[in-house]
Amino acid sequence: MKGTPNEIFSLCCPKREEEWIDGWNENTYRLLCSKSGFNEKNCVFQECSLKPFLFGKPGPTTWITTSFEPERFSLDFMLIFGDAAVINRRVLVEALSSNDVSACHWTDTVTFLGKPPVGLKRMILSGKLALFSHSLGYLMKHYCDKGRALAIPRPLSRNVLRAIEQPEMLPTSDDFTNLNTEESIQKLVSKYSDLIAWDCVVSEARHNEPPIESKVLSD
Repeated sequence: MKGTPNEIFSLCCPKREEEWIDGWNENTYRLLCSKSGFNEKNCVFQECSLKPFLFGKPGPTTWITTSFEPERFSLDFMLIFGDAAVINRRVLVEALSSNDVSACHWTDTVTFLGKPPVGLKRMILSGKLALFSHSLGYLMKHYCDKGRALAIPRPLSRNVLRAIEQPEMLPTSDDFTNLNTEESIQKLVSKYSDLIAWDCVVSEARHNEPPIESKVLSD
């Protein structure tokens, strides 16, 4: 993506994300701890969309910056999903050429806190993590290349969003190729935002149902 490692690294911040993620604002996340108001070591913030999307359970995800090394363009996040799981995310930005072009790499390590949720298969979780990560990556790339945030179409229909029951609807490697137009990136990001909307509705509904009905739904 266009930009120096320092410019790209500075965007890996909950406050700076307001600039390049359409719809990300003080109503969608809470900055709980930061002396500077931006990302730094021990920065803490919460959002409520990722946990239901990945694990089918309502509740916030707490992000903690456990390592922050701007001189190496490296940082680590710990994502805490209540009693469901913890994800350690490592991010590294590196220069690709002398023309202010950089690459952003990330790796995720998932640790379940107890048994994985019923029905959650490794393929489904891997697909959702890939969709989440690539969507963020292309949003950042669009902002760096175009100088403005990519407009994210809001969910239009939930009738076809059956990722829980139909894992084939999750992304494959083909979904991440030929993403070289604004329309193709919007399509990918729209798919992600739709899936989040669907899972939030499903997880909240299951959370509010009587135990016996919840048991029937999970069989």
